[in-house]
Amino acid sequence: MLDSHRVRKTHNHGQSKVIARPFGVSEDITPPLNEEEENQESRLLEAQVRQDLLEDGCPPCYPPNLEIPLRPPFPAECQAIIDYWLSFPGTGDVPLCAQRTAWQRFRTWQKRTRQRFEFSNFEDTVRKRRQRHRLDGNVHLTAELERQGQLERWIEFQDYQFRHLEKLEKDKDTFEEELSHVKDMGRAASATANPDCDADDSVAITSQLLETACRDLRRHMVLLQWIEQRRQGIC
Repeated sequence: MLDSHRVRKTHNHGQSKVIARPFGVSEDITPPLNEEEENQESRLLEAQVRQDLLEDGCPPCYPPNLEIPLRPPFPAECQAIIDYWLSFPGTGDVPLCAQRTAWQRFRTWQKRTRQRFEFSNFEDTVRKRRQRHRLDGNVHLTAELERQGQLERWIEFQDYQFRHLEKLEKDKDTFEEELSHVKDMGRAASATANPDCDADDSVAITSQLLETACRDLRRHMVLLQWIEQRRQGIC
C-alpha cells in the first residue's frame, strides 16, 4: 500500500509516474519534487522535444510563446490539435512528446517504404490517394530522404496519415456490418421463442467496438485537418 512506502513523482519522456519505495531501504532517497521543480522539468523536456521536431523538419503543434506546462484554456487556433495529442495515454503535460513519437514512427516508415517498394509506384499511389481525398494529385516526391524539401516531407506525412484514416474507416465499416449481423441473429432467435443470451452479449461487445472505432475516426480527422492547414502554409 502507498501509505507504507515513500513516494515521489518523476517525469519520463513526458510521462508522470509514481515510484514507491519501502521505508527502511535507505534514508538517502531523493526527496519529492515540489511543484516548481516539476514545472521546470516539463519546461526543459518541452524545449528538448521542440528542438528535436524542428531539427527533423516537423513544425510543433503550438507556438513557443505559450507558458509551460500547458494549462487550458488553450489558444483557439491550436486548441483542437493540442487536445488531440493530449488524448494519448502517457503524454503528461507536454503534448509535443506524443507529436514527436508519431513523427518518429513516420520517419521510420519512410525509410522502410523506400527499401520495400519501387519508388515510382509509391509516388503514383500517393497521387491516387490524394485524389481520392479531393486533394491535388499533381505532386512530385524525392526518393532520397536527405534531399527532401519541407513540402515533400509534409505531403508524405499527410499520405501516411491518410493511410491510417482508410484503415480506421475500414474498421468502422467492419464493425457496422458485424453489428447488423449479430442483431439479425438476435431477432431470429427471438422469433423462434428461443432467446439467445450470446447474441445479446455480442451486440453489446460489437456496439462498444463500433463506438470506439467512430471515436478514433473523429479524433484522427482533427490531425488531418491540422496537417492540411500546415501544408497550405508551406505552399
